[in-house]
Amino acid sequence: LSRGLGDVYKRQELTRNPNEVFLYLTEDYEVYNIDELAFYKPSLIAITGLNGHGKSFFSLYLLNNFKKLNPGLKIGYLINEDFTLPTKIKDELNFINFHIPQDYNSLLYLAEEYDILIVDAFSNIDLLQDVSLKSEFNNNSYFNNALIDLYTLTHSKKSIIFLIVHLTKQARLNNKNEDKVPSLYEAYTGRLSIYVDMGLVIHKTQNQLGVYIQKNRFGTRENVFYNFQDIINTVLKEVK
Repeated sequence: LSRGLGDVYKRQELTRNPNEVFLYLTEDYEVYNIDELAFYKPSLIAITGLNGHGKSFFSLYLLNNFKKLNPGLKIGYLINEDFTLPTKIKDELNFINFHIPQDYNSLLYLAEEYDILIVDAFSNIDLLQDVSLKSEFNNNSYFNNALIDLYTLTHSKKSIIFLIVHLTKQARLNNKNEDKVPSLYEAYTGRLSIYVDMGLVIHKTQNQLGVYIQKNRFGTRENVFYNFQDIINTVLKEVK
């Protein structure tokens, strides 16, 4: 393509066959209806919200329902915060395979292994392989690259990955009274709202747990509400 500016702009020629296909994407989705929520496989889904509002418990509740709908699903849970969680869950949830991540490569390995994977929390994954560059670590650029990897992986492998993501420090300060539902755009990891197929914000008010659908490429954005104690009773053992 010549721009008429002499040697300033060199003529650029197309070297790739325009008929070349890199990745086939189809509309062949499996739909899992859980209560009033519909989840599509494959998809990359973000779950965010304030600390202590039930993101992990709600994720376990979803996994329990996925397994009931399709007992053949291979389900994994990558955990790097509350390591006591596997000891607290009911025996009915023992189908969940828990893993402690070592680095980004272990995340990619697990993403290849499972039909459904929870990453709790994606914000804490160390994405930088070269520790000598830690002082120059640009969180957003690395997280954005990881999001592209995971989005491509879910759609090529036909899986579902849930990314539990923290809010930024400023968002937590803005919501310190916990009376306002946070935004997906306040999540910690880069351009999360662009790359995910669904974005859920979990927010608890007294004993009501709200699931606020703030992004959904598949359709409805109607919010869904649960009794928080019912969620707890479904996934956790009774405390004696």
